Amino acid sequence: MAFDHLLSVLNLEDEYYSYIESCRDLFSGLAEAAPVLVKKKLVLQSAQDLATPEYSLKCAGKGDEQAVMSYFIELYDNMVRAASTVENAPNAHYLLRDHQSVPVLGTRHKPDGAFCYSRDAPDMATVHAAVEAKISSAPMTASHKDFGQVADYACAMWEKQPTRTFAPVIFLHGMRASLVLFTRGKWYTVDLGCLLHSKQTPNSVDVCTVHTTMMKLWFFLTLTPDRFGHFCDVRLAASPIRFTHTAGTVMATASVPKPVLKLAWTQTNRLPESAVYDILVAKGVAGIPDVYDRGLLKTDFFGFRLEYLVLEDCGDTLDVCLDKLAKRGASNKDLAEQLSSTVEVVAGCIVAARAAGVLHRDVSLGNVAVSNGRARLLDWGCGKVVESSGMVKETAKRWMFDAQEVMANEAGHDPLTGTVHYTGIRVLLEAKTRGYLDDIESLFYVALHAVSRLENGLNTYEGKGHKFLDNDSLALARVALLGLESNYHKYFGIIKYRDTFRSTLDAMQKFLFWSPSGYTGLQLMDDMEYDRPVDIGIAAKLMNEDGLKVLGQLLAGSDEGPGQLASGDAETGQSTGQVAVLTNNDGLEVPGQLLAGSDAGPGQPTGDDAETGQVAGLKRRSDDAPQPHAAMSTTSEPVMTRAAAKKAKTAGKKTEPVNKKPKTTNKENDA
Repeated sequence: MAFDHLLSVLNLEDEYYSYIESCRDLFSGLAEAAPVLVKKKLVLQSAQDLATPEYSLKCAGKGDEQAVMSYFIELYDNMVRAASTVENAPNAHYLLRDHQSVPVLGTRHKPDGAFCYSRDAPDMATVHAAVEAKISSAPMTASHKDFGQVADYACAMWEKQPTRTFAPVIFLHGMRASLVLFTRGKWYTVDLGCLLHSKQTPNSVDVCTVHTTMMKLWFFLTLTPDRFGHFCDVRLAASPIRFTHTAGTVMATASVPKPVLKLAWTQTNRLPESAVYDILVAKGVAGIPDVYDRGLLKTDFFGFRLEYLVLEDCGDTLDVCLDKLAKRGASNKDLAEQLSSTVEVVAGCIVAARAAGVLHRDVSLGNVAVSNGRARLLDWGCGKVVESSGMVKETAKRWMFDAQEVMANEAGHDPLTGTVHYTGIRVLLEAKTRGYLDDIESLFYVALHAVSRLENGLNTYEGKGHKFLDNDSLALARVALLGLESNYHKYFGIIKYRDTFRSTLDAMQKFLFWSPSGYTGLQLMDDMEYDRPVDIGIAAKLMNEDGLKVLGQLLAGSDEGPGQLASGDAETGQSTGQVAVLTNNDGLEVPGQLLAGSDAGPGQPTGDDAETGQVAGLKRRSDDAPQPHAAMSTTSEPVMTRAAAKKAKTAGKKTEPVNKKPKTTNKENDA
């Protein structure tokens, strides 16, 4: 990146050129007396040619990075003194520490130097810019090894300083100095110029070149952190972060006991998490954190946006919650009730979010939290808004993103998004679409893992069902293990607590992987477009009445395509033990999706599929489909075919149903 372009990006052009104009000869003496690099060794210029020697250069005559760093430290001290003697000259804000032989406190990192915010706590959280020095045979370039070191320092700064916009590293190689900037997604190298002379008797052009480099370097070192590397001034750790564009201030009160600030960087072509919360809050989705404030701090910084969210503190993750309850002497019944209530809230949240037009796509143990028995589904940063939600354009306008580009990009990330240990079988196998049942499957693995950790200890992955080698192996293992209807628990590390949590875990297993035709794991693995059946009777064990009502509405008339229930009534959520048969006002038995008023008949696209012309959910099971499992209820009661139902609805009169079993599936995937 060109130096002038960097000034433009940071909006520093006017300030830099004003500084150059007012401090034109600030370091002319230092530039004239700068050492010479001869055959990879630093030597002082002849003193007889200089009015006042500026450097002692303790490492003169040596040809290693220690000599370069020794010169740089001495140069910085001389620059500080020179600036202090000139009226209106800007002063540097940072202390330069020598770390050539001592790592930064609390880390293994040993940059040659580090510019720090203060004299206290010299750890990576106080490093403003790292310094790396090399004697290079090719001074215009850095080796892969050298660059790897520089990148490590930048990553460490990012990790400890969440207010970063970029991490700067000053790289001294040979005669030259470069500024390497690491943003969230890319790195940029800005050549500052030469800090050393190449000959014993430099001419005026050589001196001017070195002086210009010193002026550039000093300019960046005089900028406060909020103007170079951070979005706020972090020099004083006790200073609060204030958002000047908002009128109110969130404080800890009785109603807001422990607000949490979340800072999130997202690519500008991805969906902001705040936009997802906008939709969820507007639609009244329960089971999410209370959101007190949200907004953008950076709208586009090298292709990334920085947003902030002020949220309620939702407590411990599910595994930690169960572990704490057990250590406090909670009974097995209390533990089972906590898991059951958590699944109920989170499953209902997933379904309600989908009804609002949002998929979570990263339901994981770290994102399911419990506080005082109250469960919440956190971190909607991987969320996806389906186009049919009706809020895409409005949301895009408020959060300043291109709706068409972001929607296409999010759809392309469906097979890539999520935490692998909790990812559903279809997604592990790179299915091109996602649905709310994939999120509920992730919740199942969260519940299994939380109970496994309760039994085997936190931070464990006991059982073959949790063992990750690669995506395909994990998917295959789960397909095999979950087919063991009553014995799968032990393969997920659950033996002692199997009976305690069996009711909830088995209900989730049957809801996700069993149908009247038997085990569906093989279909999930073999057919990426397979539509899972949905059993309302079993769902009643996983969700409260509100969740069941929303699920019924999704099944009866959602844009997710023609879908039918495996059991129960979509309107009431009551289990009948039969294939669902819904009744309209005329008493006519019709497939559930027609109750929503869809005019699409057989072979016609509905909802999201109208854009692509694809017909959703019309694939029939083969004649050799597995026989109904003994544990699942079946029906011989006649229902209508879709064609007959369509014809009857159009004609407005009753039609005798035919004895043909409908496809018991629900189109749960979003194109």
